Amino acid sequence: MVKTIIDMGRNLNLTVIAEGVESTEHASFLRKNKCFVTQGYLFSKHLPAAELEKFLLEKQMKIS
Repeated sequence: MVKTIIDMGRNLNLTVIAEGVESTEHASFLRKNKCFVTQGYLFSKHLPAAELEKFLLEKQMKIS
């Protein structure tokens, strides 16, 4: 079912966002099926706005 939703979105030229990704297995499945925008506890818990900027800046520094 998830693969079908990803395929439908891609066929309609939409960006498909997977929410609730909690494991590396979920993330791997999504990447294999060309869903590259994800969010969930695998990446971070819910953050207050004041902490979000700090979190994103730290992630950006690790990528650079």
